[in-house]
Amino acid sequence: MFKKLNKNNKPFKTTASNGPLSLINRANLLFKDTFTDTDGVTLNNHTPDIDNATGGAGWFRQSPDFEIVGNMATNRITDPVGLISAATMVGINDYIVTSSVQWNGTGNGTQSVSIRARGPFEIGTRAAGDIFAIVESGVLRASTPVSLSVDTAYTIRAVCNGLDIDATLDGGNDLSYGAAANNDEVGIWTKLPTTATRAVFWDWFTVERVM
Repeated sequence: MFKKLNKNNKPFKTTASNGPLSLINRANLLFKDTFTDTDGVTLNNHTPDIDNATGGAGWFRQSPDFEIVGNMATNRITDPVGLISAATMVGINDYIVTSSVQWNGTGNGTQSVSIRARGPFEIGTRAAGDIFAIVESGVLRASTPVSLSVDTAYTIRAVCNGLDIDATLDGGNDLSYGAAANNDEVGIWTKLPTTATRAVFWDWFTVERVM
C-alpha cells in the first residue's frame, strides 16, 4: 500500500490497527517506541513508550544524528558511510526486532532503509531498494530480489535466536543466516548519499522476547 504524504510533505503516521505492533505478543514486549514526541527532539533526548530492557538508557549510540518529525524517527544529517542509533537489551541475546520503515522520495533513491540487530547486522534494503538483505559489517550474508517504492511503509522483522537470524519484509521475502554471534544491541540504521535530505522514516520500533 502506498504511503500518502500529509500537507507538510511528511508521511502519515502508521496506526496501531495496521502497524507492525499487530504482529507482536504484547506480553513479551521488552522495548517499544512509536516516536511520539515534539518535532526536533533528538533520540538521545527522547523516552521510548516501553523500556524494560536497557536499564533506562534508551537510545544512545549516535542518537543526535536522528530526531523526531511527525511522530516518527528520521535522520538529521546524511552520511554515505552509515548512521546508527542503538539501544542495548541488557543481558538479553535472543529477541525479535520489528519496525516500519520507508523513504519519502526526497533523496535520490539509493538510500538504505534498515534496522539493526545483533550489533553489526543490518537487516533491510540496500542500494536502490532492489534487494532485501542481511549484512554483517558491510559483508552481504543473505539476500533476495525485491521491488520497493518510495512513500511506502514496509515492515522489517528479524528473529534473533541463538546463532540464527531469520528476517522478513512485509511477512515475506524470507532470509536466514546461521552464524550470528550473540549481541544485545538493536537499533535503526541508514546509509544516505549526501544529496539526500531527511529521506528515511522509522515507526513502531519494537523488541520482544523469543519464547
